[in-house]
Amino acid sequence: MQRTSEIPLEHASIVDLALTLARKVLTHSVTIKAAVAALVILLAIKATAKKKSIKGKTIVLTGAATGLGRAQAFELAKAGANLVVWDINMEQLEKTVADVRAKYPAAKISAYGINLANREAVAKLAAQVQSEHGFVWGLINNAGIISGQSLMETPDKKIELTMAVNIMAHFWTVKAFLPEMMVRNDGHICAIASAAGFFPSARMVDYCTSKFAARGFMDALRIELSALGKSGVKTTLVAPAHINTDLFAGYSMGSTMQPEWVAQQVLDGIVSNRAVVFLPWLPLTMGNMCANLFAASGPN
Repeated sequence: MQRTSEIPLEHASIVDLALTLARKVLTHSVTIKAAVAALVILLAIKATAKKKSIKGKTIVLTGAATGLGRAQAFELAKAGANLVVWDINMEQLEKTVADVRAKYPAAKISAYGINLANREAVAKLAAQVQSEHGFVWGLINNAGIISGQSLMETPDKKIELTMAVNIMAHFWTVKAFLPEMMVRNDGHICAIASAAGFFPSARMVDYCTSKFAARGFMDALRIELSALGKSGVKTTLVAPAHINTDLFAGYSMGSTMQPEWVAQQVLDGIVSNRAVVFLPWLPLTMGNMCANLFAASGPN
């Protein structure tokens, strides 16, 4: 195949010219230096970001019985939050609470059983929590489920349940707690989405769809809060890759992160007011940039 550089200019196609330009730009020393400089700046911003305290603030955390939610309960309790944990699995949730109190005797943590797929139950429990604990400053929508089947293998009811828990519950919890945050112009809403909401995968069609939706929900919510002048209410979207929890047992996605480390990064993202937290940060950040670049330049 004849190289583009060998093709006379008058005979070169737009694609040939674009490839030649891209090759020269990507291999140019100035481009490499600029990329390194940009990376250093991003790392410096991340390292020097002013962090707020969550000590004494009431935070509702869903899906806290096991996995990442359980790990977050320990991190939030350690940071001094007045923690309200929700889960459908009350037995495991009470174990999380007992273990947190054993490790942090001064921890303030309360457990409530809830089926997040039930809109009326969510509204009722949210009202109860606000009555018993006062202003809910923070909400972390962590609960999630996955079928792990191909689209045609996944029962319709399982698809509906995945969407109900992974995205529709976000609407109901946010609508319950956001009004008072807006009145005070203070608060923080965090959603644990997934790298699957940016980079889809086979045998996860329902799950990927729900996480793309969670991503869109949080992006739109952030923009809407800004448009309404509620700059004091912050949002954080967390997009982790593979985590070593029972939820993803049997999956092979390359390197695996431990839930305890991910929980630390989630809390850091919240106290640093980061709008988006990719985990692992660098490869997913660069991957998302490249994906957006190719999407923008691709056919309509």
